[in-house]
Amino acid sequence: MTARKPLVLVGGAPAQLPAGDTLENTVRTDLSQTFTAPQRAAYATLTDAATITVNLATALNFTVTLGGNRSVDAPSNPVAGQSGTIEIHQDATGGRTLAWNTAWKWEGGAPALSTAANAVDHVGYLVESNGSTVVAWMGVKGRA
Repeated sequence: MTARKPLVLVGGAPAQLPAGDTLENTVRTDLSQTFTAPQRAAYATLTDAATITVNLATALNFTVTLGGNRSVDAPSNPVAGQSGTIEIHQDATGGRTLAWNTAWKWEGGAPALSTAANAVDHVGYLVESNGSTVVAWMGVKGRA
């Protein structure tokens, strides 16, 4: 009888471990781990629309280019402890505004975006244990 390789989940579907890999060097979700190399989360592109929706189940980091004055709806699928960034680009016209649903908690209210054409602002968010989503500017504002 041929020895079988263990199955792992890849994108929610079972798959065999690549040749040479073992369960010892596979990320697990049921225990604490120490990583010896950088871990990265890709950016998911949000759809530019009058109301921008952010589904926190799809990614940690998001990017959007504003094509007009917009609003951001309450985030869907928040999970306590999740954190990430939203990268907000002005289009080539610039001057776009962004309003935030009250589910996004700002200290002192959301500041205005940079308005120069092609400017980029970065917002960080953290989902608190009570499900509130706290946001803050990340110190990178108006880079063009």
